[in-house]
Amino acid sequence: MFKKKKGFTLIEVIVSFSLFTLVVMAANVMLFSTFRSARKAATVSEVNNEGAYVMNSMISLLRYSRDIVCTTATRLDISASDGGIFHYELSGNRIASTSALSSSYLTSDQVSVQLPAECGGRFFTCSANSRSVDICYALEKVSYTDVTDRASSQTNGILFRSTVTLRN
Repeated sequence: MFKKKKGFTLIEVIVSFSLFTLVVMAANVMLFSTFRSARKAATVSEVNNEGAYVMNSMISLLRYSRDIVCTTATRLDISASDGGIFHYELSGNRIASTSALSSSYLTSDQVSVQLPAECGGRFFTCSANSRSVDICYALEKVSYTDVTDRASSQTNGILFRSTVTLRN
C-alpha cells in the first residue's frame, strides 16, 4: 500500500509564506507610522513650548511697562516700570530682546519665526493710545526629517497671538 508522506505540499508552503509576508508588512507599516507620529508630536511640543516661553516673557514685561512704542512692524520699544529701556524685534527669523545691559534671542536656532497672513505682516501692532499692543507670530521647526515632521500642516507653523494692555 501507499505510505503516507509527512510534510507540506509546495502550495501549502507558498500560501503560508505569503500570509506571513502580509502580516509582517502590515506590522511594519503600523510601526513606522507610530514612529512618524511620535516624531511629529515631539516637534509640535517643542515648538509650542518655545512659542509659549517667548509669549509669556514678552507679556510679563509689557504688562507692567510705563510706555510702549511700535517703532516698526517688527520692533517694539518698551519703557519699563523701573526706568529701563527694552526692545523686542524680529531679527531675521528669530526674536531678539535688547536692553542697556544685554542682548539675547528669545527663540532658539531650532525654530523659525514667520509672520503669517493672519498677522497682517506685523509682529507688533500698537493701539492709538499706546496702552495696548497686539503680538502675532508663527513658529516652525527649522530642521525636520521629512515633510510629516513639520510642526503643523500649514506652511506657516503654529500661530501665537495675544493682546497685552498696560496696567500702569
